[in-house]
Amino acid sequence: MFFFSCLLLGGCGKSPRILIESNPSAAALWEEDELLGYTPLSLPLPENNARSLIIRQLGCQEVKLIVEATLKKQDQQILVKLSPLGDITFCLTCTSTPPGADFFLNGEFKGRTPLEISGLTAGEHEFILRHKDRQEVRKTLFLSNQSPETSSLHIELPSQLVAFYRQQIETEPKVLQHYADLGHQLILDGQLSAAIATFKTGLLISLSGQGAGEDHRLWSEVDRVITKQYDYGSDEVVLQANRELLNMLRELKKEFPVSDSIFLYMNYAACADQLNFRQEAQNIFDEAWSKWPENRLLKQMKKRFRF
Repeated sequence: MFFFSCLLLGGCGKSPRILIESNPSAAALWEEDELLGYTPLSLPLPENNARSLIIRQLGCQEVKLIVEATLKKQDQQILVKLSPLGDITFCLTCTSTPPGADFFLNGEFKGRTPLEISGLTAGEHEFILRHKDRQEVRKTLFLSNQSPETSSLHIELPSQLVAFYRQQIETEPKVLQHYADLGHQLILDGQLSAAIATFKTGLLISLSGQGAGEDHRLWSEVDRVITKQYDYGSDEVVLQANRELLNMLRELKKEFPVSDSIFLYMNYAACADQLNFRQEAQNIFDEAWSKWPENRLLKQMKKRFRF
């Protein structure tokens, strides 16, 4: 239980304010996800809409406080008495992407994800997750009488390599290898749509003749996705990736209908064949064969796919 008392103080022509105090003092005062400060704390009175605040103190029950707008232009004072929380403990299950992240709670190593931590007391807890080649993640968890006794937490640790390759693209936007590197890493992270969008951006630069360096590496990454030359997911994930790739290749062919890149034709035909669009694959291959008759790469493809 808790209660608060409210006093009206004389105004002096200034904008009215509200002084929020608590017993015990030094309680955290929150407005949604923003920490406003610690009691005693003076805030401006709302002029129109009410403010919804939360008072939190270690070992005490959480208090929700509504500060209403008032027509009386006078300072106010509120004293909130906080009640002890009791002996409630909490259980937290933590998972991460990727798994196997080192989990630190309040500075103490607790194990590697996935893991379950029981016996947590009410109050504020800081946890840190660390994993090789991933950016460190720090979060604050506040447990109170309003919290469920059992909860789950899933954290995605951003890839340091993804951030690095994005920076490389920003610095050297015409270097095609950067798009291959970023797309490769995104595929491994399970971000298929982002990976294919990255491939497309690089290939648009390549096909328009503005790319720096060889484009073979970029096309090679596309081929590796089609033929699944490295493990990036289940059969369903592979199918989804090929569907998105085929749409990308169709769009590139529309934008560059008479492209001089043999790799556009070859990857398009291979991807269409993989998804059982056999006639579409045959048509694209025939178009390539008419442009580059008896080409060594096309001869190998003709034999392999029986075009």
